[in-house]
Amino acid sequence: MDRQCGSGLDAIALASRLVAAGGNGVFLAGGVESISTAPLRARRNPDPDGEPDFYTRATFVPPGFGDPDMGVAAENVARECGVSREQQDGFAVRSHERAVAARAAGAFASEIVPLEAGAPWCRRMTDPGHPSRPDSWPAFRRHSYRAAL
Repeated sequence: MDRQCGSGLDAIALASRLVAAGGNGVFLAGGVESISTAPLRARRNPDPDGEPDFYTRATFVPPGFGDPDMGVAAENVARECGVSREQQDGFAVRSHERAVAARAAGAFASEIVPLEAGAPWCRRMTDPGHPSRPDSWPAFRRHSYRAAL
């Protein structure tokens, strides 16, 4: 099964279940997915002499149900549930303020480790406490419900 973006969360859920079942006391679980660095994928062509059908992103649902990208799906859910852009922005600001306060209080000091990230020709140290970006703009649609982070 190709869990794609859910694979890291599945690994954490499995580790949690193993701890709860008495398997061990400590597990290291997580994951990182990046569609931009994923290998090429192809569907098998029923014609043995035919070309493979290459794709960049696997579908999540059977044909006929629609299969929007995650950002567009989030837009659709926000619209259908009546969650405005202003409500989302307010939640994001409160969440950011709480995270900054918790970090300043040392709540995550033993968990936050700067990591070198990026390709060999573009190295940088990540800063998990970077400030929010006030210059973010709608990422998926004009007058979007969601902003790029």
